[in-house]
Amino acid sequence: MFEFKHNMSYTMPVNFGENDLLGSMDEDAHVVHDEVTSIFLSYTTDRQQLEQYLPQGFEVTEPLVQIFAAKNNGCRWLAGRSYNVIGVTVPVIFRGKIDEVKGSYVLVLWEDVCEAIMGGREQTGIPKVYADIEEVRLHKKKWHSSASCYGNKFIEITLNDSEEVIGPERRNLRKNKDINNMMAWRYIPNIGRPGAALSHATLYPQEIGPITKTWIGEPRAQWRNLTWDQSPTQYKISSALKRLPILEYRHGLAVNASAKLLIGLARELR
Repeated sequence: MFEFKHNMSYTMPVNFGENDLLGSMDEDAHVVHDEVTSIFLSYTTDRQQLEQYLPQGFEVTEPLVQIFAAKNNGCRWLAGRSYNVIGVTVPVIFRGKIDEVKGSYVLVLWEDVCEAIMGGREQTGIPKVYADIEEVRLHKKKWHSSASCYGNKFIEITLNDSEEVIGPERRNLRKNKDINNMMAWRYIPNIGRPGAALSHATLYPQEIGPITKTWIGEPRAQWRNLTWDQSPTQYKISSALKRLPILEYRHGLAVNASAKLLIGLARELR
């Protein structure tokens, strides 16, 4: 008969043994993406409209919509394979009964690899869903990525007229490593009745850098409404994000870097 080892971590299906990646888990546990090519952009929006998408305990520190697209190469936990992501975050502070943490609240994170989605949702509460994602590309001076569902494109992001950062600024960037406190809300529903089996805020720190190359340019984001017929499970997401007005673009850059996902430091926020 199969028996759980209480000092180990499991993912479903549990009956074939503990998770090789998570194992017994300690604070040093992490996964590495050797090379990540990303586009980052942000724009200001209406604070009240933005706040309606944050759960209790989270406060907007600046009314910004932050969008990133990334091509994750050399993912060691996938035996060197790669996958693509597009995510939307908001700068926040979490104020709980015990914890107070500044970082980014993840509204949604689209990915195109099943293993990454399942692990991030169950283990750390990151709201990951599937999409067909066009990998980040540079053509002439234009960076571009997009995502679609069942052949229906719902987001395009571009960085136009980009220029590579060189000289002293580049040397400073090469030395930098940045810890991003990604936060989200893990919700697992009850079976056969309303309500939640699990419902709580989560923290999943990630380390970006050192950065090897950086480009700056003119950012643009284009959201498109999806109908229920086009995407029965995701049309509410893209429609809600499209309703957030783009008031002013703030940042637009592309980077080459490495990334370390600090799963040993991921935890419930209280």
